[in-house]
Amino acid sequence: MQTASAVLCYSRMLFFQCYPTFQRFDCKVFLTDALRYTGGAARRVMIDNTHVIYRRA
Repeated sequence: MQTASAVLCYSRMLFFQCYPTFQRFDCKVFLTDALRYTGGAARRVMIDNTHVIYRRA
């Protein structure tokens, strides 16, 4: 089981989901769902631990 979470800084709003696998497409879906849940995005966004997003050589 893979997990993904998004936290809206300076608030207690958290978006959390579990996936059987987590690939690039799952990441795009997760980010879209998280932005819809929080009602948008901040002007500056920090993405941490993005090793799954990058293409492997």
